Amino acid sequence: MIQLVRPFQSLRGRLLITLLLPLLALSLIFGGLGVWTIRRIVESSNDRLLSGSLLSITETLGIEGGQFTLDLPAAALGMLENPNGDSVYYRVTYDGRQITGYPSLPAPDLRDARLGSVTFRYASVNGAPVRVATAARIVPGLGSPVIVQVAETLKSRDALQGRLLIMFAVASLALLSVVALLVWLAVGWGLRPLQTLRQEVSQRGRVARFDFRPLPRAGVPTELQSLVDEFNSLFVALEKAATTLERFTSDASHQIRTPLTIVRANLDRLLRDNLNAAAGKAVLADMNDAVRKLQRLVLQLISMARAESPGNLADTANHFDLAQSAQRVIQEYMGAARDAELSLEYRAAQTEAIDTRGEPFVADEIIGNLLDNAIRYSHSGGCISISLRSRPAPAIDIEDNGPGIPPAERDKVFERFYRLKNTRAQPGSGLGLPIVRALADRLGATVTLNTAAGCRGLKVTVEFLPPSLSGSQ
Repeated sequence: MIQLVRPFQSLRGRLLITLLLPLLALSLIFGGLGVWTIRRIVESSNDRLLSGSLLSITETLGIEGGQFTLDLPAAALGMLENPNGDSVYYRVTYDGRQITGYPSLPAPDLRDARLGSVTFRYASVNGAPVRVATAARIVPGLGSPVIVQVAETLKSRDALQGRLLIMFAVASLALLSVVALLVWLAVGWGLRPLQTLRQEVSQRGRVARFDFRPLPRAGVPTELQSLVDEFNSLFVALEKAATTLERFTSDASHQIRTPLTIVRANLDRLLRDNLNAAAGKAVLADMNDAVRKLQRLVLQLISMARAESPGNLADTANHFDLAQSAQRVIQEYMGAARDAELSLEYRAAQTEAIDTRGEPFVADEIIGNLLDNAIRYSHSGGCISISLRSRPAPAIDIEDNGPGIPPAERDKVFERFYRLKNTRAQPGSGLGLPIVRALADRLGATVTLNTAAGCRGLKVTVEFLPPSLSGSQ
C-alpha cells in the first residue's frame, strides 16, 4: 500500500501518472485499431487474389453439344500458390448439382451467389479453415445461373498477419518508449524551476545568517510567480521577526545589565559587610528600586517585541468603544497619579459610545503607556487632562505639565531608548513612546506630539481608525 501511495506524494510522480495513463489508454486504443486494420488489409489483399482466380474460372464456362465446358487455366489456381503451402479448392455447381471440382468443399449458399459480384465467407474443408469466394454467372442456353466457388486455406494469411502484427507491436513499443522518455524529460524540464527554487532557499539556510532577500522572479514560469511572491512575503515577515528577536535580545542584555549589577553589588555588600540597620535598609531599598526598574524594563521589552512582531496583533475589522477603554485605563492609573500628587481630569465631547475600529486591549496599552509617561514626567501638584472626541475620527488627547518635548526632538523620542537630556534623571527606559508608536501602527492609528495648552508640558494625540460607513451614525 505504501508503494502505491508514494507516487502520488511526488509531484513528478503525479505528473508522470497524469500524462502516461492517458497515453497508455490511447496506445491500447491505437493498438486495437492497428490490429483490426492489419487484419482487414491482409484479408482484402488475399481476397483480391482469390477473386481474380474465381473470375478466371468463370470466364471459361460454356455449353457445347448440351454439355458443360470448363477450360481451367493454370494461372487461375497458380496465382494462389505461396511459400506457405496453402491448399486450393474449387467447385462448379448448377441447379444444386456439382458439375466439377472438390466435393469436400461445402455446397454454396444461394444467398451468397450474386450475379456480377463476388462474395466471401469462411468455411472448413477436412477440418482446416478456408476462405471461400463465390460468384454466379449466366451461361447462354441455361435457365439458371452457374455457381463457381474457389477456396484457399489460411496459412499464408495467418503468416503475413503475424509478421505485420509483430512489426506493428515493435513499432508501437518503440514509439511508446520514445514518447515516455520525452514525457519524463519534459516533466523534469518543467519541474526544473521548482528544483532551482528549492536550491536557492536551501543555500540561504546553510549560511550563518539567513538571507532574507526576495527571490528573483526573472525566468520563473507564470504559474510559479505567485509562489515566489508568497515566499518573498514570508521572507519579509521572517526578517522582521528575526530583527525583532535580535533587537529584543540586544536591548535586554544591554538594559538589564545595569539593574542586575546594582542588585549583585548590594547583595555582595550585605554578605561582606556588617551593616547597621539604617545602612541595611538603604541597601535593600536600593535593591528594591533596581528590581522594580528591572521588572518594568522586562515588561516594556516584551510589550515592544509584541508590538513589532509580524503576527496579526490587532484585527481592524473589530470594533470597540474608545470611551469605555479610556475610562477603564484611567481607573487603573488613579492610584499612581494620587501617589505622585497629580489629578486626572477626564473630558469627553459626547456621552454616548465612540465607535472605533481595532482591538480594545491594544488601545488600552497605548493609553496606559501615555498615562504612565505623563505621571512620570509631570510636576507634583499638577493635572493630567484626558479628552476624547469622535469627529472627524475617534481620537484621544493626553496633556501633562511636564518638561515637554522640543519640536526638534519630537521624531527622535520615538526611537528606542532615546531620552531627553533634561529627563535622564527621571526613572524610565525610553521605551514608552516607541511602544505607543509601534502599537498605533498595528492599529492603523497616528500619534502626534504637540505643546500642551499654556505652552507647558506635552500634548499627545492618538487618532484611531473611524468606523466603517455602514456602522457610522
